Amino acid sequence: MPLSQYDIYSFYRSLPAPLRSVLDAGYYLVPESMKRSRSLKAYLAEYRETQWYTQEQLHEYQTQRLRTLLTYAARAVPFYKELIDSSALEAGESEPWLVLRQLPVVDKAFLKNRMGDFSAASFPQERKYEVTTSGSTGSFFKFPQTKEAFERQEALTLRYLDWFGIQRRWRHAIFYRAIMKHPKSDYGGPPYERFRNRLFLSQFHTDDAGLAYYVEMLNDFQPEYFTLFPTTALMLTRHCKKFGTATFKPKVIMCYSENLYEHHRQEIEEFWGCKVFNRYGASEGCVSAGDCEHQHLHLASELGATELLGKDDRPLPLGTEGRVVVTGFHTEVFPFIRYDTGDRGVLSGSPCACGRMLPTLDYVDGRGDDMIYTKDGKCVAALRDFAIDTAGIRLMQIIQEKKGSAVINIVPEKDYSDEAIQQIQENIDERLGAGHLDVTFRIVEDVERSPSGKIRLVISRLPE
Repeated sequence: MPLSQYDIYSFYRSLPAPLRSVLDAGYYLVPESMKRSRSLKAYLAEYRETQWYTQEQLHEYQTQRLRTLLTYAARAVPFYKELIDSSALEAGESEPWLVLRQLPVVDKAFLKNRMGDFSAASFPQERKYEVTTSGSTGSFFKFPQTKEAFERQEALTLRYLDWFGIQRRWRHAIFYRAIMKHPKSDYGGPPYERFRNRLFLSQFHTDDAGLAYYVEMLNDFQPEYFTLFPTTALMLTRHCKKFGTATFKPKVIMCYSENLYEHHRQEIEEFWGCKVFNRYGASEGCVSAGDCEHQHLHLASELGATELLGKDDRPLPLGTEGRVVVTGFHTEVFPFIRYDTGDRGVLSGSPCACGRMLPTLDYVDGRGDDMIYTKDGKCVAALRDFAIDTAGIRLMQIIQEKKGSAVINIVPEKDYSDEAIQQIQENIDERLGAGHLDVTFRIVEDVERSPSGKIRLVISRLPE
């Protein structure tokens, strides 16, 4: 059996560090075609073609994939055996989209409580591996995924690099989302790792001291593009703006995982003089989206079907904000069918100037539970803009344990003053109305982070 891209990566990571260093040294002598598995190259070629499909072609592509997934689930997955008639699907007597919309919406908690009911029977061990996600709440979720799904997501990443204008040989700086276990600093600096033409930096060391150390390394490395959380990109930008020590000049900045707010994108772009691109996805492998060259966020229709649903689980019209519910076409070993991601978004009905018919998200909130409840019971989306242009604040986080009140934790800069709190309070009162939300401000050394380092603007501890 040919090696998958997952097998190749796993083999590399299992090697001792000295041997990895030898391979790293010769990495760029190896032709690009030899660095990818046969199947990965096939998927990338497929996706480079399907990105230009018409709406009719995309619909037919998705319909075939959905029929295959539902038929397999009806035969091999206990939960769906009594809900789906596989013979009718195979015979073409059932329309896959109608079958899909009759199935229940499930979420992470439901799946975790019924793992056995959603696991496909007798799926070949050599074709799967285990995925562990932390999620914004810090609750871990382990489930099997196919190696094909891994490769297809990798192929989409390569397609996004095409869209962003990134070349594979560019020097790449990555602020890594996991805690780095092998610091290489001999004199008290934060951890880092350097492999091939990539520099890995810790997402957890972003105070002024840590950033100053990393800027020195980045000046030496001269990265041509970055991959990092929007929050980290903003902190790095403001640090370099404040101290003027950066000599590197990235050509592209790629953000992921957290919400990228437009005013933050503009601030980062203005300082570095390059475009900031956004990506959206889920570790479950059932949804993926990336900015095109016009910075419109296109969903990868090839990976799965995306629905925007209301509270009653019914589809919403284009342009209406709803829950992001997805079905992954390549998740047969543990199917994610009508899976509620916990995110919220708005699907656009407008064509994109890039010419691709892949649907676009006008807006996606990667933390659908970032809601604030006022005294009168009104639920409002996270106050994304209430601290714009507030000086002296490095990080901020809202914690709500009771409706009508909230705690705002502030990590201050050196030039912080109490005027910042006054300005924030005025902005909140202007947005919600005076007296609708009692706010307590606290000065802290750092905000709460998920195990992967992700920062949520709002942490809700309201009873369900």
